Amino acid sequence: MKIQKISDKDSVIKSLTSAHQSMTKTLEMLSQEQIKNSLVTNLWTPKDIISHLVDWNLEYFKEIDNILNDKPTWQDLYSSKKGTDKFNERAVMKRKNIDSKEVIKEWHLSFEKLLEKLQGLSEKQWGYSSKVGKWIDGQPISVGIIFNYTYNGLSHEAGHAEKIKEKIPGIYKI
Repeated sequence: MKIQKISDKDSVIKSLTSAHQSMTKTLEMLSQEQIKNSLVTNLWTPKDIISHLVDWNLEYFKEIDNILNDKPTWQDLYSSKKGTDKFNERAVMKRKNIDSKEVIKEWHLSFEKLLEKLQGLSEKQWGYSSKVGKWIDGQPISVGIIFNYTYNGLSHEAGHAEKIKEKIPGIYKI
């Protein structure tokens, strides 16, 4: 996990919303067959990526309360790549037999739930640092800092959207 300084809440909400829109547009350029069967990585299809994003949105939602209650868990999840790999694998396997349209619908709902949670946080809650636990680099764990994760140099969803555009023939950056 790449950690940087805490961004302000409005900037994070704007960035997350833009990234979600980018992924939505990317998925709209794909057929259901491509979403279900085209490999973006050695193992994952766009549907698998969306499955993974659903669980991360839900995990963000839970972790906000964990941090505010001084019971953060992400430092444990991120203490090894194995932890995040297992989390991601479970997310994908959970939705293997669910229609891709339903998975996309669940992803949108998980994002809306997260966004609503973020919008309801006070500035004090946003900047709150848990009294328990620290990141591997020694930084305190705060609500705001968990949203600084990047994938391929972009916010999480935007990074995955770019990877899909890069790997599936006929999908171009827009």
